Amino acid sequence: MPAPSDLSEAVGCPLSAIHLPLETVRQQTISGRDRYFNRFDYAPKAIAIDETTVRFQAREYDFVYCRGDGQWTVQPGRLGKEWIAQLDAQHRGENEFSTLRVDNQVYQYRVTPKPTSAEFPEDYRSVVLELILPGQETPEQHTLYTFEQLPGADIVPQISRLGLPRITSAQRYGDRLWWTIAFEQGEGLNGIATIVNYDLATNTVSLIQPSEIKFQQILDLALTGNPEQPTLWMGIRVSGEGMSNAPASGLVVYQPDSKDLTTGTMQSYTPHNSPLVGHIPSQLAIDADQLWVGTRNGVCSLDWQTHEQLDSWNCWRFIAQAMLPADETVPVYASLLNPTPAATLAEVASGETVEVLWWMLTAVSNSPMGRYEIRLETGWEVTLDQGASLERWPRQSEIAGRVPLYWQGHRWHWQGDRFVRPFDGHLNNLIAGDQGIGPPRENSAPFIDWHAIRGDLELLELSAETTRVRYYSGWVDDTLLTPLPAVVERPHPETTLPNPLIEIDSQLRRSTTLN
Repeated sequence: MPAPSDLSEAVGCPLSAIHLPLETVRQQTISGRDRYFNRFDYAPKAIAIDETTVRFQAREYDFVYCRGDGQWTVQPGRLGKEWIAQLDAQHRGENEFSTLRVDNQVYQYRVTPKPTSAEFPEDYRSVVLELILPGQETPEQHTLYTFEQLPGADIVPQISRLGLPRITSAQRYGDRLWWTIAFEQGEGLNGIATIVNYDLATNTVSLIQPSEIKFQQILDLALTGNPEQPTLWMGIRVSGEGMSNAPASGLVVYQPDSKDLTTGTMQSYTPHNSPLVGHIPSQLAIDADQLWVGTRNGVCSLDWQTHEQLDSWNCWRFIAQAMLPADETVPVYASLLNPTPAATLAEVASGETVEVLWWMLTAVSNSPMGRYEIRLETGWEVTLDQGASLERWPRQSEIAGRVPLYWQGHRWHWQGDRFVRPFDGHLNNLIAGDQGIGPPRENSAPFIDWHAIRGDLELLELSAETTRVRYYSGWVDDTLLTPLPAVVERPHPETTLPNPLIEIDSQLRRSTTLN
């Protein structure tokens, strides 16, 4: 059998990159505090499929799956600056017509808000799809939704507004054109999740606005099955104040009724109820009988015809890993700001690596100082004077498979034996900063001595007053490590234990009812 590199070369797959660029980081000062963004942003912005590879194109790296041997490599990113310019234009509200070419005919389209009047240009009252058909110069206008349909618009209209809409996917499937619409969200801005289909034969437009995801954002759309009655697959998220990417309904499957595309049944896959490796599917792609789902935390491939069967899913995690310095002992700290090492990583042979989970700032200077959180096989116990309470955010409790219980680990999800937190699990909060397992937050403190931000959790005790966990991570000074991306398989767990939060939630609710 040839060596792996020879095999990859034989089937036309790229060899492992000799050098990968270091990730760039955006720094922003908010309310007098420095924030650092774009770390470990492995969310695919596009998926490119050819005869030999499936390429997931992220902000700075390409994660490439080789069909020939089922192996992965990480390559320098190919997206370049063009997509950044497109995102910037979108953020500024620039909204030019885009085109779809169908049978050598060009259809032009855009989605735009309509103001009340020229006197109040930002007082949007409706969102419309403008569609220029072949041979026409004037666009047709199709209203998608109005301000009055927003929650609270009739009660406190002054705090509700239509967020700027955008088209997140556009494609032909059978004899129909399909678009998905997302929107600005947070601080009173909102919209309505909308799928538009245009029937080429009858020149008619119809809207699909499922109530289950009404105020969530559709990031991408894939279609399978009979073109006259297709199955719709969608990647979903929500946004809020200071949080542009928050978990919502995950991967959604919409099956329309046989006689009416605008009504149907819906199923939601999240890390709480499925093998999905991340909360927010940013890109979807169909490859024959396989659906590829890309998240910031990795990808899954599933047989879309048998998606309800566990063995139909194959998943891989995108991780950051760093080579340990050779012939050097690495101090490991039990919490972010602790001055005394709790353990060491002994001297190791060159080439051994450690998984890097996150980075946090520890001091502000001309050269910012911080620590990396790393995965450990053995961890530490901590007891917190904060317990569990019934869910404080009803909208979040609707996430499929999630136990609606609030505790310090509510950003983690149960994975059969431990609680885990993916890269897209409520991280990069502009206002509050990243939060995890640690002491109570004090507004006067510039930094918080977090025990874990992404480390796996083992729940030892949880009551209304107390939380006791073992966390499997530690902190290392960032000058000692240089993390780079890699791909690892995420196998199905050999044993799956019941989620302990189910019984705790039941006990708390019984106690609340009795009181």
